[in-house]
Amino acid sequence: MKSKFALCIYILFAVLSFFFGVKMFQSRDTLRGILFMVAVICWGMCIYNNFAINKRSNQRLNVSVSQKNSHNKKK
Repeated sequence: MKSKFALCIYILFAVLSFFFGVKMFQSRDTLRGILFMVAVICWGMCIYNNFAINKRSNQRLNVSVSQKNSHNKKK
């Protein structure tokens, strides 16, 4: 639950940062536009890390469950 909420926030901020960056480029404020695009990259890395953490935790759970099942079968 916690990671899904964080993921929603990351995606929302990434989209908003992108649109603010585009708006800054349109208003000829290049430096702020670049900074907002860097923010989009940072939010993208947060999204990527969130998926990677979820994948690793799911793999750990699957490995531990399969080890328990194989240990129970040996008994």
